[in-house]
Amino acid sequence: MIISKVCITPVFDTPRLKAYASITFSDGLFFTINDVKIIKADRGLCVEFPKDQRSIDLHSETVAPRDKETRNYFEATIIGAYHNYFLTRRKRHEKNLTSNRNHDDRCSA
Repeated sequence: MIISKVCITPVFDTPRLKAYASITFSDGLFFTINDVKIIKADRGLCVEFPKDQRSIDLHSETVAPRDKETRNYFEATIIGAYHNYFLTRRKRHEKNLTSNRNHDDRCSA
């Protein structure tokens, strides 16, 4: 499973929730997972996959990686895109460039 695009939507008004991410796969599956949370935990940033609100088990993720290696790949890619989002915005601000309307700086490929 190859993540081809990650879009970040930052959240500024909560202490733990830092952003939402949408991840797109394009290795023959062509689907997107929305509302992946980027959370500040004790050990740093981590990723929480969408959960079924109707579930009795509060730890039941609707979509979840099947093994630790896949979860680590997802976390590294999503958190990397999160850091890249702010790095890109800082560089654009420092160069005093105007926003390019054809480019969505929330997304990284």
